[in-house]
Amino acid sequence: ITLLQTEVSYVESLRTLIRVYFEPLRASSTPNLIDDDLLDEIFFQIPDLKQCHETFLHQLSERMMEDPGNQKIGDVFLNSFTKCMLSQSYSAFIGHYLQAKDALRTAEIQKPAFSKFLEQCGRRHDEKLALNDLLIKPVQRIPRYVLLLKDMLKHTPVDHSDHEPLK
Repeated sequence: ITLLQTEVSYVESLRTLIRVYFEPLRASSTPNLIDDDLLDEIFFQIPDLKQCHETFLHQLSERMMEDPGNQKIGDVFLNSFTKCMLSQSYSAFIGHYLQAKDALRTAEIQKPAFSKFLEQCGRRHDEKLALNDLLIKPVQRIPRYVLLLKDMLKHTPVDHSDHEPLK
């Protein structure tokens, strides 16, 4: 259940990145808010990651409802995280993360309207959803999966059908 709860939270963070920040900035009729190049730098791979994790969350939720007494999710992980799109998206995002942070810093310095937009979003959402804080989440997610999987493996009997896929 911890895995499902953390995945729901993570997907919600990705959705917030898109809904609260990316879409309003992309649709902005204010040309001085942010340059398209900087916007693309900041949100590089986020829509792809969101799509991948929504699919993973859906599959994980379905699996956990199928047979609550005999949970088996290793294959869901394998199917989701060995796919080229997800591994390529994460590799690209993490490799690009410092550039995204630099683009964000540049936009805040060069575009006062953009800084004001970020400030307003933070106030509207109780400062819990600052863009900087949300952008780091994909970088942190893979190590969290490793910890969750190790913990699950520790509590999965060796003869359980999910033991091997969890390795």
